[in-house]
Amino acid sequence: IESPDLANGGYIKVKRLLLRDYLKKDNKPFDHKSLERLFYENIPGNIIDKKFYTQDGYSIYDIKNITKTGNTQHYRYYITPLEIITVTMSGEGNYVRQFENDVYNGITIKPVSAAWKNVSPKRGGFSVELPEYTIVYGDREKASNVADIEIIKLNMFFIILH
Repeated sequence: IESPDLANGGYIKVKRLLLRDYLKKDNKPFDHKSLERLFYENIPGNIIDKKFYTQDGYSIYDIKNITKTGNTQHYRYYITPLEIITVTMSGEGNYVRQFENDVYNGITIKPVSAAWKNVSPKRGGFSVELPEYTIVYGDREKASNVADIEIIKLNMFFIILH
């Protein structure tokens, strides 16, 4: 998802990447340290600030940089047990520094929980009790088929519809 601010020459971009640790043969969870070398290779210009911390059961990298043209950027990587969520803000001149607190302080991510909840697709068709920390893709009222729904869960439950 990208939201351009054309009048000010900036944008905010959100990307989600499923980890799919349950598909690995060694069954080891994703190691956030593997991202370290990618930051220096893929973030343009000079990194002026890089912080790592944990919050609500997930790890966070917060990186600020300045490009060769003098534009500012801010990257935040939320590494949850199920996915990596990247929020990127970029803009001309001091645009990012001016608005970054409003943007990043307004982001909330559901904390990891061991509770259970009843999940049923918007289109209907079934209902199932699952751990609360779940990601659901493809759940739309106008979905062509209930089988298009993909439920990703920390405890690796699978729902297969025929």
